[in-house]
Amino acid sequence: MKELIKQIIPSNFYIEFRKHYYNIIGVFIKFKLDKTFKDFPKILVIGVSDHGNLGDQAIGYAQRQFLENSFPNKRIVEVPVRTPVSHISKIVNEKDIFIFNGGGNIGDLYSFVDVYYIPLMKRFSKNKKIFMPQSATFTTSPNLSEYNRLVNTFAQNGTNLTITARETKSFEIFKTIFASNKVILTPDIVLTLDKQKAISKSGALVLFRKDSEVVKSDEDKKKKIISMLQSRFEVTVSDTVVEHKVKIEDRERELEQLWKKINQAEIVVTDRLHGMIFAIITGTPCLVFDNYNSKIKYTYNDWINSKFNGAIEFIDEKVSNESELCKLIEKVTGQDVPKFNKEKVYYPLYEAIKEYLE
Repeated sequence: MKELIKQIIPSNFYIEFRKHYYNIIGVFIKFKLDKTFKDFPKILVIGVSDHGNLGDQAIGYAQRQFLENSFPNKRIVEVPVRTPVSHISKIVNEKDIFIFNGGGNIGDLYSFVDVYYIPLMKRFSKNKKIFMPQSATFTTSPNLSEYNRLVNTFAQNGTNLTITARETKSFEIFKTIFASNKVILTPDIVLTLDKQKAISKSGALVLFRKDSEVVKSDEDKKKKIISMLQSRFEVTVSDTVVEHKVKIEDRERELEQLWKKINQAEIVVTDRLHGMIFAIITGTPCLVFDNYNSKIKYTYNDWINSKFNGAIEFIDEKVSNESELCKLIEKVTGQDVPKFNKEKVYYPLYEAIKEYLE
């Protein structure tokens, strides 16, 4: 259908159509949610990943675990991303709490907030809402009408909306832009998980991204480090993305397969935030490069740097030659990775949800 419409309408209109495609065709596709959900108050988790990015899948999985463990008596309903807003609206109870999926959804780099969250926030402004741990994803030249719509909608929700930043850079951005809302700070929700297992480790696992968040200036260093790893380890080059869609009911199986692969490695080298986090929760030494908006650098400095005794190391612009890269490989290899200390750091999020539930 998309290809047919692309041939009929002008390209500028097609771009907007494609962005809002699932909302537009909502009247034509089968309603898959349970209409009885409307009859009871619940925690309604919106925008849960059903695609192949296993970092996003881990966010959905960890959110569910966090909510079930923290609020065992509350009903939780997860709604996959791309579910039409018209369908979601039919199951909303006036006492529902909206949980918006964690990740990088607040900004203009991706369209989730504009396509799904803003329409729901406008229609259900009296319901309490919480964004799970987020990084700001504003580009240097945002569409002004979309930016203003975002800011105004957030302001209209006032204290009914809490935004959770997952690192201090985003925390400061959110506090500046969204002064009418409550802004709190916790680590990425996936760090609540513990997937360490006592198994034999061998080889190196490289997890590099291929999308718009790559830092181009790091490409030469990445090639060098792969070459150095190959001189010492059997190297597997992979990613945290699979080529197929992953349904909610299948995500744990997919994640466990990836975590097993990471757990078996002596060292992980990555430029993905969740590549680093997966290394931590599986107890695997890791070298990590930054991404375009520094969410990895700030996550590392805020939550990781001083707590992991050299087992997780950040490769910044000061690391410029093969000798320095080689020293970092030697430094982390064989290190014991302590478990992430979750005590107190997620308390602001727990308290925000608890307050909304009362």
